[in-house]
Amino acid sequence: MNRSPLATAALALVLSSGLALAGPDDIGTKYPVGIEIGGQSFSGILDSGGLTSLSFEDAKKAGLLDANGDPVNPPDGSVNVGGTGGGSVKCHVIKTKVKVQPKNADGSNNGDAKEVEVKVVVPKKPADQDGANDAEKQKKTDSMKTKAGANISGATIDGKKIGMKDEPTADPNKNKRSTEWIAAFIQAPVKVPVQQDDNFEDHTFTNYRSQTVLVNGHPATALLSTNPCTMIPMHLAQQWGLPIEGQSLLDPSMSLPMYCDSFFDIFMDVPISLPHTHTQVVLFTINGQPIPLAPTKTFINPDPMFESIILGSNAITPEGCTAWFDHDSSTLNIIPSDMLCDADVNDDGFVNALDYDLFASWFEIGDPAADYNHDSFVNALDYDLFASDFENGC
Repeated sequence: MNRSPLATAALALVLSSGLALAGPDDIGTKYPVGIEIGGQSFSGILDSGGLTSLSFEDAKKAGLLDANGDPVNPPDGSVNVGGTGGGSVKCHVIKTKVKVQPKNADGSNNGDAKEVEVKVVVPKKPADQDGANDAEKQKKTDSMKTKAGANISGATIDGKKIGMKDEPTADPNKNKRSTEWIAAFIQAPVKVPVQQDDNFEDHTFTNYRSQTVLVNGHPATALLSTNPCTMIPMHLAQQWGLPIEGQSLLDPSMSLPMYCDSFFDIFMDVPISLPHTHTQVVLFTINGQPIPLAPTKTFINPDPMFESIILGSNAITPEGCTAWFDHDSSTLNIIPSDMLCDADVNDDGFVNALDYDLFASWFEIGDPAADYNHDSFVNALDYDLFASDFENGC
């Protein structure tokens, strides 16, 4: 087949100030969402790369903490939440049912609420926090805000995912931001526009760039990667308030292809330990349809010279789908895996006369692309097998 699988190019993300589909990077406006726990409703924000959390007072109102700030029921664990900007807040981890309510920019409900069971982080009372004095301890407890995090934004609820929506306003630096339910699964083939990098010098692979992506709600221009390695610079992790969740090893099996694609200047032949967080990507099709992806483990590069965000195949391939770059149409093609068909030799998602004519032209000249059964020969066996799949519609 003429398909180049996701395993050869790479995506670096550069900040952009104004995108036609995604709008400006307006970090002053958050994506609103309603959260209901224990019959109590709270106003929060959608933080697709963070933790689902309740403020100390909201946790009391929800019945997760008693009047003294202690858990009503035994918690499911504890965690120290430390942001990239420093500091650490001691928290309880409590598994509970949460009703999620998308919101319009004016605060009104946007569709129905849907329920999901997730782990929620709530701050421990001031007496249990570390600090030089009571004021510091109180400040840590009060620093936790009510947010819907990655375990909510990445969840599929009744076939839907919660997505982020931007609408332009008269102010070019401000957007109306809202949240909405989006179909979780792609039902038919879609195409995401990309641009091929025309300044790749003598790179081994051709890089691709997309100008219409959201990363944790931030509009961005991006280079796409076929390697399962997603990475952002430390300064962006700090700017976006992403928590460091731990350390992970960047293995040479990942860094070598990145070096070949000229994303790294030096080949690292030993594993390197880097901090990691999670990010969530939203792609946009050529028709403007948003495609929310599952939150992805993301390396944080502390090198001050590193300016790019690399979004790997693990960040840009929807669940249950296969994706590949089409050089001729300059698109990232995405198709549900159960719709893949070998007889679709032109990779347009359909089996029709165009595929038959293309295969026949390959076969007639002995093109290796006509080696349908992959036995390294082009002969009648390939033609018969293709014809059988074509007649069966796959």
